[in-house]
Amino acid sequence: MVKFDFREEWKPSFVVADETYICYNCNTTVCAKFKIKYEYNDGRQRILFCPSCNAPSVFDYQNEQIIKNVDYGNFNKVPENILNLYREICDCISVSANRGAFLLLRTLLAYIAIELDKDKQTGLKEGGNFTEYIKYLEDNSFFLPNLKTHIEKIRKHGGDIAHKPSFQPDREDIDSLMKIIEFLLHNNYEFI
Repeated sequence: MVKFDFREEWKPSFVVADETYICYNCNTTVCAKFKIKYEYNDGRQRILFCPSCNAPSVFDYQNEQIIKNVDYGNFNKVPENILNLYREICDCISVSANRGAFLLLRTLLAYIAIELDKDKQTGLKEGGNFTEYIKYLEDNSFFLPNLKTHIEKIRKHGGDIAHKPSFQPDREDIDSLMKIIEFLLHNNYEFI
């Protein structure tokens, strides 16, 4: 958690007691200590300050919190390299870096395949063909057949992002695919 050194001279002139949100920094549901409103556009842009840790939370004109708290899945047996990549994806999602999150989802699937192959030693290595990683996971029943379309979406959209700069993935896709990834991690590491 970041420690914010709040300076009194920054304090705006009015106090807000009617707006609650989850502070990204201390993960607490709070009522804003005070806020700074932007008068640009329709005035809905604002910065709310947490009464618990003084962290600023920025909200845009669509009332979206710019940096969101993302709940990491609770994993105890997932290998550290995979867990770190999973958390990096969550961090991308927290700042709406959807393209980065999608590319990392693709990389995470490859890491999962390589890690699960260590027992079978079929020769999967970093830098291989992504289709081989997916085929390995499918052939060895590491994911259910009805998840294939979701896994395929990660492959296709990841390729689109890498090769078509104009492609922008949608947040709902990322959220649903994260659930699939969490399912894979639980089934292949936690429940064994």
